[in-house]
Amino acid sequence: MQADALPIAYFGKVPTFADFARYQATSPAWRALDEWVQRGIRRFATAHRALLREAARRAVPVSFAFASERTDTVLVGVMRPSRDQAGRFYPFCLACEVPAPAFRDRADWLPWQARPFLEEAARVVEAAAQGTLDYRALDEALPAVARAADGLLAPPGATADALGATPFKRFAQSIWGDFEHGGKYVLFKNLLDILDTLRRMDRPRLRYGLVFPLGAEGGQAAAFWWALCRRLVPPEAAPLPTAFWPAPGAATANPRLALFYP
Repeated sequence: MQADALPIAYFGKVPTFADFARYQATSPAWRALDEWVQRGIRRFATAHRALLREAARRAVPVSFAFASERTDTVLVGVMRPSRDQAGRFYPFCLACEVPAPAFRDRADWLPWQARPFLEEAARVVEAAAQGTLDYRALDEALPAVARAADGLLAPPGATADALGATPFKRFAQSIWGDFEHGGKYVLFKNLLDILDTLRRMDRPRLRYGLVFPLGAEGGQAAAFWWALCRRLVPPEAAPLPTAFWPAPGAATANPRLALFYP
C-alpha cells in the first residue's frame, strides 16, 4: 500500500468468529461510528429484536459515508447487518478514512466516483457476513480493496462532466419511469418547504433526515441529490451528513439515498 494511501479498516461481527473482528479500526472516527451504531441497535432492539435477527439473515450491503462533528475524518465504505458465532447482532463494516476537507470538496461526486472501491468493499463485506470468507482470511482481501480506493480522491473530472451532461428528463425517467410522474413535483415541493423554513430561522440548522429515490441510476442519482442539497442548503445549517445508499450490485427493490445531519 502506498504511503499516502487512504487507511483501510474493518470492524464488526462475522459468523466465523466469536467476538468483534477488527483491523486498524481504532481512530476517533471509528469509535464515533461504533457509538452511533450501538445507540441505534439499543433503541431498535427494545421493540424489534426479532427484526434484528431477520436483518442479519436477509440484508444486503449498504454504502455509507459517516461524518461526526467530533472528528476530522469521514469514513467511506460498506456495511451489512451481521452476527457472530453466538448469534449476537452487530453490522460488519469495511471503510477507508478520508480527511474531512478532502471529503467536503468531493462529496458531490463520491457516490459515483467511489463505485470501484465500493464494489470491492461490498464483495468482501458480503462474503464475511455470509460466512463464506473466514475472519482469518479478511486481511488477505484488503490489498484489493486498497487498490480500488486509489482513485477516490482524484479530481472529479470526467465524473463531474458526465453528471453535468445528463439531461434532467432522462434522469427523472430513470427514477420515476415517466418524466411527468407526480413524485417529482412532491419531492421538490417538500425540499423547497424545508429550505423556506431554514431561511426564516435566525440560526438555521437542518434537523431533518432527507431521503431521495435512486431508481436505475444508482450512484449517479445519489451524486445528483447530494450535489443538489449541498447547493440549496446553507452551509451553516447543514454540516457534513451521514449518508447511506445501496452498495453496487446489491439487490434492492426500492433504492434510496438517505442523508442524516447531526
